[in-house]
Amino acid sequence: MSGEQNPTTQSTPEKAAKCVFRPVKDNPDEAEKFVRAIFKHKPHNVDLVAAELAPLYGFGPNSNHDVLARLRAQSLFVSPEITEPLWDFRVFFTRYRWGLPLPKFVPTLALVHEHRHESSWTGPEYPIADGGRPEPHYARFIIRMLHSLELPIEGNSRMLQWLRNALIAKQEDDVCWVLFHALFYLQLKAMDFNKSNAPFKDRVQHYVNELAVPDCGLLSKWIAARRGFAEKGLSEDC
Repeated sequence: MSGEQNPTTQSTPEKAAKCVFRPVKDNPDEAEKFVRAIFKHKPHNVDLVAAELAPLYGFGPNSNHDVLARLRAQSLFVSPEITEPLWDFRVFFTRYRWGLPLPKFVPTLALVHEHRHESSWTGPEYPIADGGRPEPHYARFIIRMLHSLELPIEGNSRMLQWLRNALIAKQEDDVCWVLFHALFYLQLKAMDFNKSNAPFKDRVQHYVNELAVPDCGLLSKWIAARRGFAEKGLSEDC
């Protein structure tokens, strides 16, 4: 996976060596596919995940081999400043569930722009209801982090200083891009963990519930698979 280059990144190798932070945000759908591919590849530790995400964050197409870029990307998973907001997101959003909807970047960013300076949006929202959308939860997390990055640094933690510098440089949307995709990956991981550790009866009930939803896709896949087996049997008989 590390050999692949993120199609949404256009920085030159020379700029990547200097660890320039300049994400290209004009193709969110491709970025989503890129994060899904990283998750599917299942990197074994946080350093490998950070290496894979570094190009998407905007450090350049070769930044998966750049030590500073990897350290900065890794800070999004280990910095004390982000631990509590991530914990709240897990408690109020993913909880013990899987199969939750995944957000889109553009509507999430629109919510951030709309509610950026509203105090009521600096905390978590009630757990997502069936049929609810994840974008408000993501927007709340991002707004909370933006406020945190604007505060004076407490203690010796400077892991997210590169994001603070980006805010000072008027790159707020770039910071939102990074926070969004870090959280997107963590949601995939959390749901995978929840599913793997769920009792068998809960997993069965989950699929039964999905089958009961119109146009869920599972029934059509099952029919297609059965049809394929039938056609294969007929061709062998002939």
